[in-house]
Amino acid sequence: MRIGCVAFLGVVAAGSAFAGAAPAVVPRLFEWRPFLAPFHSVMLHFPIGFLTMAGILEIYYAFRPNGEVRRVTVMVLWLGLLTGVISAAFGLMRAGGGGYDLQAMELHRIYGIAVPIVTAATLVL
Repeated sequence: MRIGCVAFLGVVAAGSAFAGAAPAVVPRLFEWRPFLAPFHSVMLHFPIGFLTMAGILEIYYAFRPNGEVRRVTVMVLWLGLLTGVISAAFGLMRAGGGGYDLQAMELHRIYGIAVPIVTAATLVL
């Protein structure tokens, strides 16, 4: 599972690096960017839901401590992290298309990248 995620992120990062390159230089694999970028709008709802669910589970755990609830919360946080990274990657692809207000886009990018980072920090702590 981890190898697949790392490979996916490598492809996304490489695709971003080739975004400005001439079409003859860009490998065929990176033609997926125009197709995947619009899915950012769909994917961003998954981390929102998972992280909201994790918060609700934590409130429940505060009133009724249970090892099973803790395990489910950790699993939900992992799902939130995974979908947050995918959503951020799709968002970076979408931003490469241009046509957005630069200041709003930069704030959106910072907050969009911060969500998976804070989720990972929560898992570590």
